[in-house]
Amino acid sequence: MTESQRREPPGLRTSASLDPRLRARKRRDRIAAWVVRLGGAATIASIVAILGFIVWEVAPLAGSPGAEPLPALAADPAGPVLAATTDEYREMLAVLHASGEIRYRALADGAERARFPFPGLDGEAIVAVAQPGEQYVVAATARRLIAARLGVQTEHGRDGRVLHPRVAAVGEWLLPDGVSPPRLLGASLPDPANFAAAVVDAEGDPWLLSWREETSFLGDSERRATVKALPAPSATITAVHMDARANQAF
Repeated sequence: MTESQRREPPGLRTSASLDPRLRARKRRDRIAAWVVRLGGAATIASIVAILGFIVWEVAPLAGSPGAEPLPALAADPAGPVLAATTDEYREMLAVLHASGEIRYRALADGAERARFPFPGLDGEAIVAVAQPGEQYVVAATARRLIAARLGVQTEHGRDGRVLHPRVAAVGEWLLPDGVSPPRLLGASLPDPANFAAAVVDAEGDPWLLSWREETSFLGDSERRATVKALPAPSATITAVHMDARANQAF
């Protein structure tokens, strides 16, 4: 057999020529295996972290409830307090006084930071107040229900967080005919277009009032009011409350 006959066919490869490709394939397989292991470990770690966070948040429910009193503030000469709320950072206290004035005071030292008139009163006296949310206050006069939002505007600068007190009008609603000035008030304000109130008027009669803004296809809005007299209980009503969704009144 001649030298040319012993020569390999051109379509075949020796083991020596296949070795670089096999090494590259094995290297890729090892890298893929490590990627799969790391991905699985990261998934397990994230699940454990989520479960740990849930346990951390739920754990206080198993303990006894407690309260930590804040430093007492001196009485304000502006008159009796009708409603009070704090900002989300618990740094300021907003107080609505019987005079119709809202005063913001720092919880740290009690110093006054700002004062505002309750929007829309126009000299009318407040006869009842409800707080349908942490930052909402509804004041009742002899003929209207007026809602305002109390809060702060936050700015972040070089010196840290700066809070600017503010008061914004939300809306007002006329009391229907037949309802005398409220003595007790409970309110629900999911949004400015929907408002409901449970009222005990000066005669001691309970009422359920609601207003809803409806918009037509042409874009015109109309406010519809619903008035319902509630059955009067045998005992005297001393307090009124309405849940956030206006589903129940107590």
